Amino acid sequence: PAHAPECSPLDKLRLALYSRLLSEEMKPKMVDLTLTGIAYRVDVDTVNGLTFVFTGFAPALSRLVETTLGEVNRFNSNLTLTRQSRFQRIVREVREDFNSYSEMPVSYALTDRSILLEAGAHSRAGTLA
Repeated sequence: PAHAPECSPLDKLRLALYSRLLSEEMKPKMVDLTLTGIAYRVDVDTVNGLTFVFTGFAPALSRLVETTLGEVNRFNSNLTLTRQSRFQRIVREVREDFNSYSEMPVSYALTDRSILLEAGAHSRAGTLA
């Protein structure tokens, strides 16, 4: 069977930046909807691409879906939407996240095991390189 090509550490890092930029852009625009008790989540990964999850009161979900998709499309169609200062801050935060070890030690051991055993797994240092 054909396998999808492995995603490089650089591509994974780009997806992480995209995800954070999108999230920060959408949060203020979605506050009014989410205060009504409905919720959304947009996940970005190398296997499934964009995944949308919507939960809450059924009559309000259609508006949530329309607003979410509209904001994602607006974000994707305007390359100048993100301010340079926001982009630089998020890049700095992502670098700090990769250089800090705030999780439980067992999580790093599991990650190291994955690097050794799974195709396509990359170390933190490899991702930053």
